[in-house]
Amino acid sequence: MWHALYSPKQSDLWEILDLWETSGSQAIGDPDEADNDDEDGVEYFDEDDVEHVEYVDLPETGEPVWVEDEQVSEDPSDPAAVFFFVPDEDTAALLDPAWLAEHPGALVFPASPDLPYPDLVERFEAVGVDIERFAPEVRGSVVPGIFDLTAARSEPPVPREWLENGIIEAGCVNKLTAASGFGKTILLSDMAVNWSLGRSALDVDEDGKPRRLDRPQRVLYIDGELGSKWWTDYMHRFRFPRYLRNFHLRTLPDRNDDAPTWPALNTPEGAVALFEFIRECEAASGRLDVIVLDTLSAFVSGEESSNDTWREFDSLVTLTLKGWGYTVIYADHTGHDNSRARGASSKKAKLDVEWVLDLPDKSAPDTLRLSNTVETGKMRNGFDGHPRVVHLERRDNPLTHVRSAGPLRTTSDQRADTAGVDPKVTMLVYHMNRLKLPGDVSRRKAAEKLRADGQAVSTDALNEALKLHKSNKAGPSEDASED
Repeated sequence: MWHALYSPKQSDLWEILDLWETSGSQAIGDPDEADNDDEDGVEYFDEDDVEHVEYVDLPETGEPVWVEDEQVSEDPSDPAAVFFFVPDEDTAALLDPAWLAEHPGALVFPASPDLPYPDLVERFEAVGVDIERFAPEVRGSVVPGIFDLTAARSEPPVPREWLENGIIEAGCVNKLTAASGFGKTILLSDMAVNWSLGRSALDVDEDGKPRRLDRPQRVLYIDGELGSKWWTDYMHRFRFPRYLRNFHLRTLPDRNDDAPTWPALNTPEGAVALFEFIRECEAASGRLDVIVLDTLSAFVSGEESSNDTWREFDSLVTLTLKGWGYTVIYADHTGHDNSRARGASSKKAKLDVEWVLDLPDKSAPDTLRLSNTVETGKMRNGFDGHPRVVHLERRDNPLTHVRSAGPLRTTSDQRADTAGVDPKVTMLVYHMNRLKLPGDVSRRKAAEKLRADGQAVSTDALNEALKLHKSNKAGPSEDASED
């Protein structure tokens, strides 16, 4: 029968036991017989010096020593500890009352690490010890399906992983919403292919090169609207490599007898068809990392304004894909209000991240704004200092996207919440960057350059824009003073 030896201090337990390790087993030795100090300060026993030897055949459901959780310990530097052993002729000394009297605070009582948790609680409480202070990994006592929060908190926190810093979070359900024609698929395709090449589309390192991801992402992009002609054209415009081994594209608008169109994904039949296709892709090319569905309305049946449509879709598809560990990305259309997705409110329920893409200046269709405000967006896990508004510039030859509008660039020392910045100010900063005006450009020179470029310039907006432009030190220095 297993017993537990409790000590109010872990250091005392080791002095009591002085565990001797041999071929993965453990032995109890007499501390007085230890005569070989190693350089690490730990005393080791020779086999001849060991008086009480117990080869502990540990159960799969327990650990040999439980240490008190430092979060609740009165002395985190030397917390209490419990050692489990099997009493027999070799360990009889541990049960000797005279021996225990020599070690005040030590307790020995019947308890096995593989007992059901309620029984363990009862055994520990009988001797006045709170088992919950030890946060033991009693896996055998956990009901299947119950998340082991104790074990999870015993590991170092896992840092968040961003595919695009502050915008697209790995392992989460992300959505990009925009009106038709604003370029959400152009942006998503740029990001998705870059991820498959092992780099970010929008982030740059200290040398100005694309930020490298930990590894290339295997991406499955399911296009429900555009078709193969669009993709062939835009891959040329992006000048991506001809062979993209980690980027897999399915274009549903192209009729293909070998790959028939799926039923609506808010039906069990459609969800099963999607999952079978995912498994086929993985069997051919390896585990997928990212799955993109563009655009949501192309994959469901029923009214977009019906909450039931999206509850069924989320239950069948969204939660399943997230549960399998994929980074999920949806593209969606806005309604009459370009600041939010069209359709039922439950569309947002299972999202972790949602950004709304719009054009703040309709006369400049290549200036894009991503917004994630309380009213329109979502960031379930928090922004971690990243801005709620990000401005982008779409460039040609080759087609690409870059973060722009100085104050909205997300470098390590230039992060700010800019949701309250006047769009007129933001656009002036953007155009000053585009025109390569120096950070200390004069008010007069800036106004001249902007007006010559066809931009409307008001005094108040220009003053604010100059402050933001100067703070970002854009461009070379100019020897000029303010008027």
